[in-house]
Amino acid sequence: MKYMPILPIGMSHLFDICRVTDAFILPQFWGETDYREMYTKRSWQTVIIDNAMYENPDPVPTDELIKIAKTLNAHRIFIVAPEDHSDPIHTAEFARDMYERKYKPGCGWLPMTIVHGDLPEIHVMSDLLDPLPDMGFGIAVSTWRNGLSRPRIKEMFSPYHYFHAMGLDSIPELSTLSRAGFNSVDSSMVATAAVNKIHLDENTEIIRTGSPTDPKRVPLLQDSFEIMCSELTERNIDKMSRWI
Repeated sequence: MKYMPILPIGMSHLFDICRVTDAFILPQFWGETDYREMYTKRSWQTVIIDNAMYENPDPVPTDELIKIAKTLNAHRIFIVAPEDHSDPIHTAEFARDMYERKYKPGCGWLPMTIVHGDLPEIHVMSDLLDPLPDMGFGIAVSTWRNGLSRPRIKEMFSPYHYFHAMGLDSIPELSTLSRAGFNSVDSSMVATAAVNKIHLDENTEIIRTGSPTDPKRVPLLQDSFEIMCSELTERNIDKMSRWI
């Protein structure tokens, strides 16, 4: 399983130092030159381009995500389909529509949908999307937060798909995801922990409750950090690889 660290502009050098080969792109920042060049000036194995729905009320249009994909030098690129946070079945319908209308084998990118909801809803998502051979599945961190096992959810789909763990709150969950055969996981945890002076060896979870007391996410457009903060992030990336 590959770890895709979400890093701020001021720590982009860590992609090279830590030999990171896989990337998770947040398209809402693509208009910022320094953010964009973090990804266009490097080569990648696998890239996942998110739809920005976690941060924004509306997804970035698929056609815009396709334009981003065309600027990248990557062996494999996934584009996340639109989703409906309140209706997993609607999310599946969005993904199937994207697959049928936008995707063609060999077009330079692959489709991915976000799996969320309760188990009966996820069963329906599987029925609708599992037969599509090139569909990737990102299993949302919200399922883990709601007490569901992401490896158990993965078992509801055919094993030949690409499986990504969308977001991460818990270091201990890493080993279960890896053993279950997930291909990748993304998280800003390594940098967020560093800027909040959280030691991941001792505090193995950074849980989002929506409270003002939650640790502040690392500001991704910040272009400079103290050397000690960058060095701690570098050590955290190395720890993630070892924990996986």
